[in-house]
Amino acid sequence: MRTLSRYILREVILLFTLTTVALVGLYLVIEVFEKVDNLIEHGAGTGIIVKYFLLEVPLILSQMLPFSTLIGVILALGLLSRSREIMAAEAMGIGPLMLALPVAAFAFLLSILYFFYNEYMVTDLSREVERMKMVWVEGRSKEAIFRQLKVWLKDGDRIYNVRLVEPEKGRMSGLTIFTIREGRLLEKMDVREALWMDGRWVGRGVRIMRLGGEGIKKEEVERRELPLRERPEDLKDLKASARGMDILKLKSYIDKIEEEGYDSTSYRVDLYNKVSLPFGIFVMALLGISFGLARIRGGLTLSLPLAVVFSFSYWLIQALSTALGYGGVLPPLLASWLPNLSFLALSGLLLIHVR
Repeated sequence: MRTLSRYILREVILLFTLTTVALVGLYLVIEVFEKVDNLIEHGAGTGIIVKYFLLEVPLILSQMLPFSTLIGVILALGLLSRSREIMAAEAMGIGPLMLALPVAAFAFLLSILYFFYNEYMVTDLSREVERMKMVWVEGRSKEAIFRQLKVWLKDGDRIYNVRLVEPEKGRMSGLTIFTIREGRLLEKMDVREALWMDGRWVGRGVRIMRLGGEGIKKEEVERRELPLRERPEDLKDLKASARGMDILKLKSYIDKIEEEGYDSTSYRVDLYNKVSLPFGIFVMALLGISFGLARIRGGLTLSLPLAVVFSFSYWLIQALSTALGYGGVLPPLLASWLPNLSFLALSGLLLIHVR
């Protein structure tokens, strides 16, 4: 049994590896054809172009692993079934589910490794790839890549809207401060630029509009100390997207914005996705086992195209459920796990045909 398990596992790993290389290579070729013209147009040299696509490879690998798992498992088990090796094992009294056990164990281990791969490699690389994309593919200003648009902060009765943040320079641009008490807007302050000087924020180009019982009063000053208590280092996390934060930083960010009274629904979806997406590899392996072992008319010829269809369906359901979670239509936990639950159910239905 151990020899047979090692043999099956070797075949699965081999075809999984070949499928992964093929999918990543195909995706990379498409990326090159789509982006190389933009890179050249925005002045990227050969070194920049090569670096950009090399950095994209780990990110593409992260996206392709669930699908290559499904296709690789189906190919391996389908070929073993076609060569009558699974039938021979069954004749020796080894049930199909026992044959699938080492494959499921491999997929579970791969899911765990995939989680840590995303946390400690993809998280860091995604920030660098996004930076290069903004500059060399989209042609944005190099200065803009370190800035986050439309940051909102709340401090007591004041709400701050910052268009551009540069924590490393101690500078904010396009700052608007709203003072609201008991649901009424009392003051609006527009600041062209805010600089961190001597432990405080100092605004330049300040326009103030006050609303009171005597009507609207306007004032303009060139320089004014601002009441914002956040330090530049407190603003650094505001630059990071969910993809650019590991699970602990994202959880900390969610706690912070919830404490400030903001809706964290979309970030909670992203948080749960960091666990549900790696588990999707295990789910895809179970689906592949179901296809590979079930007596489906048409055999491998039919199973392989269906695997491609279900891979696309998984991606589509994932995108749709995430969007519904962001919009508050689905609870964040359900939005993240809906694709896995759906495909687990499908795997169970297919396993009924295994005999």
